[in-house]
Amino acid sequence: MGELVYSGLERLVNSSLRTDPDTLEALAVLSGKVLLLEFAGTDIRVYICPGEEGLELKPEQPGGANVCIRGRVSDLIAYLMASRGLSDSFSGS
Repeated sequence: MGELVYSGLERLVNSSLRTDPDTLEALAVLSGKVLLLEFAGTDIRVYICPGEEGLELKPEQPGGANVCIRGRVSDLIAYLMASRGLSDSFSGS
């Protein structure tokens, strides 16, 4: 993913976070920590750096991450949907 994609995604996420002050406050507690998302079957790695103003998304992070979450994109989407009670919203065969 290019820098433009990271920048655009970061703006989108932070714009959404500004509408949720409780989550923004909770993320501020994690300031200085680094989370790495690795998507299995791809070369996509996203370093997430929480702070008082939201999240900073980076393709690389000197010093690495405090924690790594690795999995398939579809699994992450399914988890996010289930955590918001949306898992029953879709069905098919």
